Amino acid sequence: MAGSLSSAIFNVLKYSGMASLAVTLIALGFLYKYQKTLVYPSAFPQGSRENVPTPKEFNMEYERIELRTRDKVTLDSYLMLQSESPESRPTLLYFHANAGNMGHRLPIARVFYSALNMNVFIISYRGYGKSTGSPSEAGLKIDSQTALEYLMEHPICSKTKIVVYGQSIGGAVAIALTAKNQDRISALILENTFTSIKDMIPTVFPYGGSIISRFCTEIWSSQDEIRKIKKLPVLFLSGEKDEIVPPPQMVLLFGLCGSAKKKFHSFPKCTHNDTCLGDGYFQVIADFLAENDINTPAS
Repeated sequence: MAGSLSSAIFNVLKYSGMASLAVTLIALGFLYKYQKTLVYPSAFPQGSRENVPTPKEFNMEYERIELRTRDKVTLDSYLMLQSESPESRPTLLYFHANAGNMGHRLPIARVFYSALNMNVFIISYRGYGKSTGSPSEAGLKIDSQTALEYLMEHPICSKTKIVVYGQSIGGAVAIALTAKNQDRISALILENTFTSIKDMIPTVFPYGGSIISRFCTEIWSSQDEIRKIKKLPVLFLSGEKDEIVPPPQMVLLFGLCGSAKKKFHSFPKCTHNDTCLGDGYFQVIADFLAENDINTPAS
């Protein structure tokens, strides 16, 4: 009797182990094949590739610009300049999160434009909105560099201080760009971004995450890049109830950041997508810009 019970338990455990292995292998195969779709869900929400709201819908004058990257991808972008003395105001280079397109971020851009009196330049990454190509880590790094170089060559924006702002995966884009261009950027603002894609996998795949992470080709190693940023002020904005990016990852990035002018502000009631609605969010940003003399023209 005992022998039969032991044998039965052994078989249950054996087959459970085989099932777990099978699930892990399936997850590995799925991740390897579809990881770019998971990391860059550019078609979500439905219609995001076709319907891109314009600044005019939010009472902002703008210029629509098509940027051409060195690998021949066309990037759709909006430039919103202040109506009075735009050369005396800072310019925000805005990198959005991984779903939707730049048009979906215009309500946020409008606050930077109208309340903080900043020029705003925002792009849809390759494969997003009406931009051509397919998204990838290497590709988005090219896109961000292309956007910065456009501003540096623009007759007005080149005279202004450039503030880079990134939300979620846009934070990873912002960190990578800033680390390479510290002499061209005046400040960096990060909201709810992660240490790396590999560090995010256990959150998405609680079982087998450490194994699955080894097969991840989209890395975004922000914890390495943030160490390089030493020459400019950095503001970290974290929602303490973030259900997608574990808040300790933002804390870790803050600790690793090499800047002597870094500041961390948390929003106790905010989740991943509503941190920008937190009490005092834009006032924190305004104070940060004032403290670091960003509201004056570039020298």
